[in-house]
Amino acid sequence: MWRKPEAFWQIRLPLDNVTEYDPFEGVVKLKTIGKNFAQGGAILLLGSAFFLYRSVFTINDGLASKNWPSTEGTIIEARLEQVRNTGGTTSEKTIAHFFYEYSVNGEQYSSSRLNFFSISGDPVTAAKSHEPGQAVVVYFDPENPDKSVLEPGLPGIFVWLAFGFGLLLFVGFISLTFFGDFGALFSKMAGG
Repeated sequence: MWRKPEAFWQIRLPLDNVTEYDPFEGVVKLKTIGKNFAQGGAILLLGSAFFLYRSVFTINDGLASKNWPSTEGTIIEARLEQVRNTGGTTSEKTIAHFFYEYSVNGEQYSSSRLNFFSISGDPVTAAKSHEPGQAVVVYFDPENPDKSVLEPGLPGIFVWLAFGFGLLLFVGFISLTFFGDFGALFSKMAGG
């Protein structure tokens, strides 16, 4: 007996391995990500961006400074100032004033950076160890002579710690925003 062939859309397939799609599941997931971002992910993102940005460029400049040319410079200001705050509690703070001048190709430059060992360049140490009028060797970036240091290289650990802290904050941002907590992120990384 002749049987009419079924149309393509009428063919019945077994549905053993098919899961039902919920169109609202994506919306719920986006709302959860937004809520997690608002609850802490934004702060972690800003913190990690700051530490990573500062430490990556500081590490790069510190390593490059080992090969920078040098010129002679002069300390124009090196002094420490004690400032006392009395806003409810009395506290003292040391402020360093440290600057040196140097010239490259007949142009005058000034800077306050001692080194790339720390993110701030450690002006307090610089002011303690130098005196106004003292001659110093200045290492400068040949492509940007405005960028200089008195101590080239990157032997300090603080910059590496800042980089690690920034990386940790970034992992925290990813974890809180997309997975809800650190445990979920490490569980996914471990294959759980």
